Amino acid sequence: MTNPETLPRVSRDEAFEAFLQERYGKVVSAVRIIAREHAEDIAQEAFARAYTHWDKLWPEGNPVGWVHRVATNLALSLRTRAGREVRALARLGKRTVFESPAPDAYPELHEAVASLPARQRAAVALYYVLDLSIEDCAVAMKCKDGTVKRLLFDARQALRDRLGEDYR
Repeated sequence: MTNPETLPRVSRDEAFEAFLQERYGKVVSAVRIIAREHAEDIAQEAFARAYTHWDKLWPEGNPVGWVHRVATNLALSLRTRAGREVRALARLGKRTVFESPAPDAYPELHEAVASLPARQRAAVALYYVLDLSIEDCAVAMKCKDGTVKRLLFDARQALRDRLGEDYR
């Protein structure tokens, strides 16, 4: 992108439009290498985010670096998420199908879990319902393994307190 001081005065929207015209194809090309699919969607999301942050990015900031970083992060996240989905589907394909009890089968359990704080509920759902490992739960929750262990410990304690030791 050229130096904004050498350009005639342009409006915010004109500057963004010029930036979009100059960089869009390059961003799509780079993202296509990383993510293979959905490059257009990822690039559009990156530029939409750039537009919302445009006052911070132009003319003083580095919009080129910023939009490429956002697009790269989005592409990598998509690949990571897609890989997790493939692994989850592979694991599910190896399992025997079983019926999950409806919430009304154990209403007190579902109510007790629903009363947990959000992060504890998420840990319980990922670990016990989706049968993810501690490590996979940590990745999904964007935290450390120890944090997941602590959340599960606290959730089990809260459920024991609410339901009693004999509830299984």
